Amino acid sequence: MSEGTYTLFKEDVALTTVREESDEAEPNDVDTVPIPPSVDPYDLQLDSGRAAKARVADYESLDYDTCYNVPYKQELKKRTKFTYWQLNVMRWVTVGIIGAVTGLVAFTISITMRSLSKLKYTQFKYVVSETVPMGLPVLSLFVLIGFNALYGLISAILTALEVGGFI
Repeated sequence: MSEGTYTLFKEDVALTTVREESDEAEPNDVDTVPIPPSVDPYDLQLDSGRAAKARVADYESLDYDTCYNVPYKQELKKRTKFTYWQLNVMRWVTVGIIGAVTGLVAFTISITMRSLSKLKYTQFKYVVSETVPMGLPVLSLFVLIGFNALYGLISAILTALEVGGFI
C-alpha cells in the first residue's frame, strides 16, 4: 500500500481502500473490494449513508439523546431567556464547586503525605543515629517496615470500611 492510503477492516475483511485526496486524485478515487455477505451491494451503490451504516451495523454505541416527550416539550415552551441564563449559571457554579472540592481534596492528600513521609524519615534518621554506634543498623530497617506496615493497615481498614458501606 502506498503512503496516504487507508484500508477499513472489519472482522478481517477489507471493506474499502480509500486514497487520501491529492492534486492527481479523481473525486471518486475509491477501490471497492469484497463486501461481507450481510451487506447488500445494491444498497452500497444507492446511498453512501447506507454504506456507512452497513459498515458499522454490528457495532453498538451509547445514545444519550434527550427524551423529547410531551411534558418536557411543555417545560421547554415555558422557559424564557432568563431561565436559560439561570440554568447556565447554575451549571457553571456546579462545575466550579466540583473543581474547588477536587482541588481541596488533592491539596489535603498532598499535605498529609508530606507530613507522614517527614515523620517516617525523621524517626528513621533518629533510629539510625542511635543503632549504628551500637553496631545494629539492621534495627533501623524495622522502623521503615513498621511505618510501611502501619500505613498499609490503615489503608486496608479504610478500604474495607468504604467497601462495607460504613463510610
